[in-house]
Amino acid sequence: MNGVLLDTCTCIELFRSNRNILNKLNSISRDLCYVSEIVVAELYIGAERSVRKEYEFNRINSFLSKINILPISNSIRRFAKEKARLQKT
Repeated sequence: MNGVLLDTCTCIELFRSNRNILNKLNSISRDLCYVSEIVVAELYIGAERSVRKEYEFNRINSFLSKINILPISNSIRRFAKEKARLQKT
């Protein structure tokens, strides 16, 4: 499987409209973007802590409806590979 596994920080930067992240991901097909179930949980934890819970949950749910979610068991090795690759550069 080819594609990009997004971590929680990247997703948060997307929600903040970080231009660098947006530009990079706009060059990648949505079909090739993934988040793990752990990222989903972390995003929901953040929404639970927010004073704007409903807004945050709606934003997360909209985002998740447009992206592939990988079960944690399928994500761990891919996450390690992506992090190792990023740390080399």
